[in-house]
Amino acid sequence: MLLVVISLFLIVGFSFQTLAQKEEKIPRATQKSVPLMSEYITKECSSTHQKVDSLYAWIINNIDYDYDVLQSSKPLSFQGSANTLKRKTAICNGYVELLVDLLAAQKIKAEYVEGYIRTFDPTYTYELYSADHAWIAIEIDGKWHLADPTW
Repeated sequence: MLLVVISLFLIVGFSFQTLAQKEEKIPRATQKSVPLMSEYITKECSSTHQKVDSLYAWIINNIDYDYDVLQSSKPLSFQGSANTLKRKTAICNGYVELLVDLLAAQKIKAEYVEGYIRTFDPTYTYELYSADHAWIAIEIDGKWHLADPTW
């Protein structure tokens, strides 16, 4: 019984301690700068692979998909990494542009790749003159890898 009480005390104590800790605040100037943000996100990383993982994880956890832009009648256009960083929303090209620029700030080679997504709708017609999705190719330790920060 004493062991159960001690265990509960430790669990509750650690829970309150975790709740009491403040989330780390990113400095305002850093939040507005792609190079500073890249440096901030990768400050604990020692390898290229860790940097890529950290930048990718930050984007997928902090940038929301902009359904309003996708569903609007406005033509889709270049979003720009600074705008994506500022607004924290994007569609596929904004995700990729931001990741390309964050990686470039770390001197990691990356390329913007356009292509098509496949749908299960048999009536969907592919427009061969216009790609409808963007991915990224990233060079890590001399090998190229494809990634999709949107999905």
